[in-house]
Amino acid sequence: MRLLSGLVVLSATLSCTGSVGDADDKPSTTVSPGGSGGGGAASGGTTDPQNWAPVVACEPTLPVKVTRLSDRHLAHALRDLLGLAAPPPLSTSSSSSEQFLPNKAAAVDGAVATKLRDLAERLALEVTTPGHAYASCGTDEPTCANAFIRDFGARAFRRPLQEAEVTELTSVYGVGRSSYGQHVGGIRLVIEGLLQPPSFLYQTELGSGTAQPRLTQPELAAKLSFFLRDGLPDSALRDAASAGQLETQQQVLQHVDRLLGTDEVKWNVSKMFVRLFDLERLQLTNKAKTVTEFSPELVDSMAEETRLFIDATLWQRGAKLSELLASRETFVDARLAAIYGVPAPAASGFSPVTLNAAQRAGILTHPSVMTHANFDPFGVATKLPTLRCPTRGRTPLYTPTLARTKSTIGCLRISCRGAEPIRTWRS
Repeated sequence: MRLLSGLVVLSATLSCTGSVGDADDKPSTTVSPGGSGGGGAASGGTTDPQNWAPVVACEPTLPVKVTRLSDRHLAHALRDLLGLAAPPPLSTSSSSSEQFLPNKAAAVDGAVATKLRDLAERLALEVTTPGHAYASCGTDEPTCANAFIRDFGARAFRRPLQEAEVTELTSVYGVGRSSYGQHVGGIRLVIEGLLQPPSFLYQTELGSGTAQPRLTQPELAAKLSFFLRDGLPDSALRDAASAGQLETQQQVLQHVDRLLGTDEVKWNVSKMFVRLFDLERLQLTNKAKTVTEFSPELVDSMAEETRLFIDATLWQRGAKLSELLASRETFVDARLAAIYGVPAPAASGFSPVTLNAAQRAGILTHPSVMTHANFDPFGVATKLPTLRCPTRGRTPLYTPTLARTKSTIGCLRISCRGAEPIRTWRS
């Protein structure tokens, strides 16, 4: 757990330069942990190639950027902000799948703006119906409106509102009160207005504006929360940012540990790795009809094995991230036992098993990952895979920080599409 927590903090707060190479090689290539899409260089640090830990302190460099929330993040933000039972259905992306880590400020064109407007109007009406908390006021209405604008606006924008924004939203409240009627009508229009501007739709990482910028504490709280929760900061993280209590790495680490201890975050972090290897589309994989062993039931078994493996590795075996790529412990049912060449479980369902050290190691040799990458899942890996990127030199099997995930994904996809073999097979 401590290693995973440290990687989360490192990826959220800074970027340093280090040397990478295979575990048995001398450091070879100097790269930025942010990869090609990181947005900034860094200087002054080195790393130990054996454990990927910085051995010389480095000055952090902030990659200043503004990124539109993904459909998933936006739907979860709406759920958190409005207290919905589930994220609302939302599709604004033109691609069939979301980026694992988006790195650009996608535009909001007319079609997307119309979708967001219609959704904002529908949700605002839904949460201001009679009986909902937003529909009532226990004190005088101007006081209620002011308190609502400041609280709801700060949660929507992930930062305190400026006084000019409060003034503008107070005017919006007045228009809504006249147009929709009564106090609840004003609140309804304020909600519509707060669910559509860039401050809600985009995640900013602009920093403090100093010579060596750092993320502001509200920005850091938002980045941590969208990374770990796929949603808005919870009250504890929001309060810490407001009180200036995300200043030190130790303070941040306390909240990371707290969040990693929740079932919600454990589930979401496990899902990150499913998205990382694009396994949500595993069921769409087709094989030649001559591959009679391949079936929807086998695909279900492949997906379930990887899910169990990720959960056990991260949350039951000490959360060592490197074990995802090196562990020979996994889970099999009768279908997968035949592929791995191990005895089938005595009972139905899945049982833990230790795989042959000369054949398999980690998630890269799981039938699910191999199948989706167009490798033969029925083959046997005879040595550990080594990822190699033709354009970036030698990239090691172990990723030093989560900040380099984008580079690793790119490398994996290049290799898995046949640019360079990453394994030797024996049928």
